[in-house]
Amino acid sequence: MQKLLSGYAATVDALLQAVDSSVAGDTLLLRSYVIERGESTEAVLHSLSRAAQRGVRVRLGMDRSPLSAFTRSCERSTTMEAEVMSLSRRFPEHVELEGGERPDHSKLFLLHKGGEPSDSQLILGSLNLGGALCACVGEGYTADKGFSNQHLTRGLTPTPHTRSFRVERFKTWRDFSLLVRGCNAVATVEELMQGRCSLASVHDVDQRVTFASNTPAEFCPLRFAAKLPLLRHNGVTQALEAFFSSPSARAFSVATAYIDKMGAQMLLRALQTGKDVTLTVPRTPNVYAHANRAALAWLVKSAKSAPGRLRLLLHPAMLHAKAAVALMDDSGVEAILGSANLKARSLTQFGELTAQVSGGQAALQLRDALDALVDESREVTNRELLYDPMLSAVETYLG
Repeated sequence: MQKLLSGYAATVDALLQAVDSSVAGDTLLLRSYVIERGESTEAVLHSLSRAAQRGVRVRLGMDRSPLSAFTRSCERSTTMEAEVMSLSRRFPEHVELEGGERPDHSKLFLLHKGGEPSDSQLILGSLNLGGALCACVGEGYTADKGFSNQHLTRGLTPTPHTRSFRVERFKTWRDFSLLVRGCNAVATVEELMQGRCSLASVHDVDQRVTFASNTPAEFCPLRFAAKLPLLRHNGVTQALEAFFSSPSARAFSVATAYIDKMGAQMLLRALQTGKDVTLTVPRTPNVYAHANRAALAWLVKSAKSAPGRLRLLLHPAMLHAKAAVALMDDSGVEAILGSANLKARSLTQFGELTAQVSGGQAALQLRDALDALVDESREVTNRELLYDPMLSAVETYLG
């Protein structure tokens, strides 16, 4: 069974419910690029701590590589590394740390049920955990309301006489995750994350989920500096290229936070083969604004070779999703989502994880969610494609 989780609250609630359902003999894996301070992060770590006390095996993956430390400094984000390491010291028999030496941008949660394997599940997508407090005022407030978990409701109190809120910033970001149940899916993703393969599919009646991973190799400062590939396997890059070059697709709707020329070239190839492309990006991204504009300006100029096929939209909120749907010639819908940005470093240097869904409700749910983003957005203006060439070059290189 597949289900789209739309927004931060839905994803964290699903994660907490799964952790709280675990018992001795089960295994949990949480892997995240960013685990920032915040009440939701504390709720997750507290829930994992209780699971370890019950005898659940808890595996925690954090990216502590030099490459990611560098990019996180550029993005002004942090991780709760000390707290995570403390958890492993408190429960050495049940909590273990994984990875950390290689750059890994993937976001993944696994629950392997030892007694009831069919109840195993995984969640993957683009969400980071936590986030420093930020102010949200008036119509700009876009956080999900009505958090079902008590840990997530504190801090969502409007200040007097205004519609202003102080919330963890990731709660206000527009993100998507995919919930997949079943032991076959969990085992398949485990094999991907261990680098045994880069592409693998799981079938369920009329549905198919194809998982793909970019598996990072050992970090090499010289290759990083030269922006040369740092991957052992590049399944995500292959999956995205195949998705956007599908001969059976007639149109694509894409939502992405960050894009550079390499990502724009993927979309241009779709346009040049007669496909319509609707691209939605944040009007004001948290980082890489000039790099985004430079890539978008290049795409708009290049798309003149396919007149009328590109629609470029700006969303008022921080759109952090990395998702796309393909509308097929037979009226079917395929969807792809995960952790990878449409940028060279994501596609050639970072560990990433995506899922492509064919058939079933999740693809239709993502189609409807992207349609809603389009309705909330507006067409880009020429002025909004202006950028500082020096800043865009620096941002493109750093990101």
